[in-house]
Amino acid sequence: MHKSSDTVNIFNIGSEDRIDATEIGKIVVDEIGLNDIEFNYTGGRQGWKGDVPKMLLGIEKIKRLGWNPAYSSFESVKKTAHILLNERTN
Repeated sequence: MHKSSDTVNIFNIGSEDRIDATEIGKIVVDEIGLNDIEFNYTGGRQGWKGDVPKMLLGIEKIKRLGWNPAYSSFESVKKTAHILLNERTN
């Protein structure tokens, strides 16, 4: 906010990598401590109507102002799953 002279600032905040739904599921399963989980998929190759199978936000604009993501997608999902699961048990 302090590094831009624009009146209105709109930025994508994201990582520089991608993660798919299966990998997210594996992270959550691992954090929960489950074993031998089978993932089932519906909706074909695209998924359900309106689904975005792959997404990578353009973060170049905010990076030009000096911001960089602190975590990869994998690290973000793992950290979030860990925090949310620990909140439920406390």
